[in-house]
Amino acid sequence: MRVTWYVRKLQKIRHGSYVISIPPEWVSKEGLRPHNELYLITNDGCLFIYVPYESDSVSIDVTNIDNTTIKYLVLTYYMQGASEIYIYSQKPLSAETKRFIKDIIRKLRNSDVADMGLTYVLMKFKDETPFISLNDFLQEVDNMFKFVVNAINDLIDALINYDSVIIEEIIERTEDFDKNYRYIIRIISKMAQFPQYNVFSSPRELIAYAALSKDLSRAVYHLSKVARHAMDSNSIDSEALILTRKSYNDVYKFYKTYNLELVTHLRNNYEEIRRRLAKPVNFAEYELRRLAAYSIALMDDILNIYLVPPKKKKLMENN
Repeated sequence: MRVTWYVRKLQKIRHGSYVISIPPEWVSKEGLRPHNELYLITNDGCLFIYVPYESDSVSIDVTNIDNTTIKYLVLTYYMQGASEIYIYSQKPLSAETKRFIKDIIRKLRNSDVADMGLTYVLMKFKDETPFISLNDFLQEVDNMFKFVVNAINDLIDALINYDSVIIEEIIERTEDFDKNYRYIIRIISKMAQFPQYNVFSSPRELIAYAALSKDLSRAVYHLSKVARHAMDSNSIDSEALILTRKSYNDVYKFYKTYNLELVTHLRNNYEEIRRRLAKPVNFAEYELRRLAAYSIALMDDILNIYLVPPKKKKLMENN
């Protein structure tokens, strides 16, 4: 796709309205005719003019594709906003493959099997995107953040007390996180593709929140690794555990309050964790060090949300 810049002068017409001309090559490329409807979205000093689009259905021929690849394709298309996914094969789909596909769908929000036959499965997704508000979106992100912080607090308490029952419960709990993570990435992707869904003043916030969501997901991954390896480990540095818990509590507090004094605390905590775990004695300590590192990654993501230089409107000259 090639981006072309145009400069147009604002013209005033009767009854107080204003017009600008649209480049004829763009009209021709999009196959537009007089009286076709266009969508106009205003957003933070920008006016978007675009042809109405919506997410289309996707067809996947899985005749020679294994189940693991099917999973990657379905998850990726879902997160990128597909309205339907039609999986088909040149030969009958096995009962095992159909069970596998249905298990994938159960782990996706707002998804269902709409139809199924001998050689195909049709998935449909009921999308909330057109109705989401800024508050709804931020609440989804906040819920993910609290999920991570609560899981880390519970895990570290369980590790200090070596409570294997709670450790196992946390391992199971982390498996639920991906369902909400994939949904929020789907929402972000649709807001990036369709300006009418974007609840932010610019696409910049979408990039920042996508990075934040991704790092929350990576934190959960390493949290799960710490829990799994801890079941086979005799010891984990207790001070490093306590500092990791403090770091995640602080980074969530930073997200909510934007208190810059917490940046220093977070960096100091992480340096001490690195020092204590410079030579991890087991895989649990190795994964704990990586988990701690994501508190800094999250701190950077939050800074990228807040630290934005103000924009100044270019002075206009009257002609």
